[in-house]
Parts: sequence; C-alpha cells; structure tokens
Amino acid sequence: QHQFLRVAFEHLDHQNIHCTYCHHNYIDDTGHDSCYSCHKRDQSVALEIEEMFHDFCRDCHVEEAQKGLVSGPFRVCQECHHDGGRLATNSGLMKR
Repeated sequence: QHQFLRVAFEHLDHQNIHCTYCHHNYIDDTGHDSCYSCHKRDQSVALEIEEMFHDFCRDCHVEEAQKGLVSGPFRVCQECHHDGGRLATNSGLMKR
C-alpha cells in the first residue's frame, strides 16, 4: 500500500461542469461516498485508480485548453499535488 499524494481540488472552480460528469454514482447509484473510497473498494478498478484519475482529470483540462478555454493545470505535478485546495487533507488515503 502507498499513500496517495495530496490533491488540491476546488469544486467552485468546476461549477460549469454538471455534477454527473464526475459523479457517475448520482446516475447509476453505485456509491454514496468519495470517489477514492469507492474506487478503492471495487477490486475491478482499485489497481488502476491512479491512472484512472490522472487520465480523467488531466484529459479534461487538456481538452479545455485545446478549445482555447480557461483550463486547470495538466503538466507539472505540483500544480495539482500540493497542500492548497479542499481535498488536500485526504493525504491519509492509501492505494493498494
């Protein structure tokens, strides 16, 4: 097991995106907890969690930048993995 790196994420910065784009569990009723905890418990995706989240978040930011829109960071690790932001306190989560 390894600790997840701290991730800074602000919901307020993502207000223009519908909740269900990220929270599929609102549609398919697959969970009522955080993304991390649910995806860690599901053994079919637990081993790919880091790649899944990197691809999901980074790809969206890249697509927005390619459209010429304001986008979040996607090139330097420290732009997302730092102590600022709402989810930075989730550093105690462990990946398997």
